Amino acid sequence: MHSFFALNVETETQREINKWSILRLPDKGIRFSENTFNIRLCGFAAPGAQRIEALAREVDNLAATRIEIILDTLCFFPRHGEVKLTSITTPTDLGYLVDRLRRLLNQLNIKTSHRPYQPYITLLRDYPEEHFVDSDGSTFLIKPVSMSLYQSTLNNRSFPYVELLNWDVG
Repeated sequence: MHSFFALNVETETQREINKWSILRLPDKGIRFSENTFNIRLCGFAAPGAQRIEALAREVDNLAATRIEIILDTLCFFPRHGEVKLTSITTPTDLGYLVDRLRRLLNQLNIKTSHRPYQPYITLLRDYPEEHFVDSDGSTFLIKPVSMSLYQSTLNNRSFPYVELLNWDVG
């Protein structure tokens, strides 16, 4: 099982991105549902219940600041044929939050990725590269409404995510 922290995008912005994505990208792959559009912060192996409680206590102590993210670039990732809406730069406040979460996970002996962070929303998977089109200059201002801890659950050979914890931001 897998867990991750994510910033949840406001519903109206999710709808706006979904509508734009449908018009911009032909239906050739698996389109993600707009209610799954969130900004992943960091992923890690699912911890046990005791570690989740410890993690929740520590995350409660993180000062939640209002973060704004501009997503303006479409990228294609050939490994899984994923199309992501992303940004070339990471806002300083967002990078700081990701670093703090990673340090916290390491302090609790929970392994996490140390790859450079870049904010994104996954729009499609199993998308044929020949149908991919570059960005059209559209920009989306993301004002997260909350931060959540999600965990995967095995369900008919797929891995839907369940929200375990939620924190207000800003």
